[in-house]
Amino acid sequence: MEKETFSIESFKNIQQLIVFLHNKAYALLVIDGFLISVFMSLAKDEVFVDFYSITLLNMLSFFLGLFFILLMAFQFYYVLYKIIKPNLASNYNKDDYSLFYFEHIANASKEEFLEKLNKINNEELLNVISAQVYEVSKIMTSKTKKLIKAIRFLFIGIIVLILYALIIKIM
Repeated sequence: MEKETFSIESFKNIQQLIVFLHNKAYALLVIDGFLISVFMSLAKDEVFVDFYSITLLNMLSFFLGLFFILLMAFQFYYVLYKIIKPNLASNYNKDDYSLFYFEHIANASKEEFLEKLNKINNEELLNVISAQVYEVSKIMTSKTKKLIKAIRFLFIGIIVLILYALIIKIM
């Protein structure tokens, strides 16, 4: 396999992995929506008492419910803004120009882009493609670490919801 082919295939593979990672993030949002539905069905029967009649179970159910709501709100924010939101490359220098990076292409004139494209040789093209492989690899790594955290938040949410359900049933 030639270096150019390897670099292009690596780039395509990483792009597909990012799409797959986004699909996992979307699935997390669906699961969060289901958990919120379960929470709402449990909470609809909860009776709030006056301040002087509060028991430990009332306080515990209130704080677990509040924690669950805040956790789900944070989870939605985290998945949408830290994982699904598109990332721009961050490892290029200010004066760099890559023929393979959409932001650089969009900031150039059409004539400038075509001129650089026509002048590039195979070795330079390999460097440009390889630099973009590096960029998308960094983005993929960052998004993967964030997805792992989001899955941990999901499990915390499930545990809090189970505790909440148990306390509601006891009361």
